[in-house]
Amino acid sequence: MRLETGLVTTLAPGQLVLLQQGPRLITELTARGVRVATMDGVVEDVPWVELEVARNVYDGRVDAVAKSLEATFQGLSASAQELALDRQEVVLTILTGFRTGYAATAGPREPLAVFDPANGVSLSRRCHEMARILEDEASVDRRRQRAARGAKRTPTDRLGAVSARTLMSWVSDYQDPVNGGVLSLIDGRSRRAHRDFGTLDPELTRAIDQLMEQFDGTNSIKSVDELMRRLRISLTVQGLGDMRIPEQTARQYISHQFQKRGRTTRSHTTRKLRGVMAMTSYPAIREQ
Repeated sequence: MRLETGLVTTLAPGQLVLLQQGPRLITELTARGVRVATMDGVVEDVPWVELEVARNVYDGRVDAVAKSLEATFQGLSASAQELALDRQEVVLTILTGFRTGYAATAGPREPLAVFDPANGVSLSRRCHEMARILEDEASVDRRRQRAARGAKRTPTDRLGAVSARTLMSWVSDYQDPVNGGVLSLIDGRSRRAHRDFGTLDPELTRAIDQLMEQFDGTNSIKSVDELMRRLRISLTVQGLGDMRIPEQTARQYISHQFQKRGRTTRSHTTRKLRGVMAMTSYPAIREQ
């Protein structure tokens, strides 16, 4: 299908569409859009006009994403997006036994017996078991961190150990009929960081976030002026050279990101390494 952005993507039955309420499995293509099934087997129709091509962060997760969700999601940093999607996979595994929520897209060893709804395990026990799994994964990551230091590689931010009580809270928030779904799993600090810059185009904040994430301890930030210059080049390369940039607000947002990361390569490295205790994906949750 050709989307309003001018990009082209191919959708087919068996693929996943990410709506605010969670992923939906495509069962049929229609003249007006795609027909999807919820995890409860309810059939819904999603018009073509509501879909946007999935961008890089969604690769391997879903094949398309609703515009209403994309606008909010792309206003977050890549790490905040990944964290919300990681949390969604954990919640869906607890609820359904499958990281995507669907048996049709099951990964290796899914579902584990404790998470299989057919076995009637209580939600409380499932959350305690998932907390144990995440704790084990965090332990594995600490060992990987030591190996990564030796190879001078920077580890990737992941979930880390999470308590059973927190997992129960995630499940409850996710299932909220009004404000639930993947947006309920966005880290609160990420929401606060972007609230003051809500007037910025999500595409612009996304481009700035991507630019700032290059500073991981190997490159130093020169100045706001230099970053504004790099931002314009990046937007041009992405085909967004005609985007209007509100100069003052964009500079304030860049300065905000300065404060978060610090101005030295040492502070950048320290910030990057804060995520080393977080998880490397467990096979029951996500394939590598």
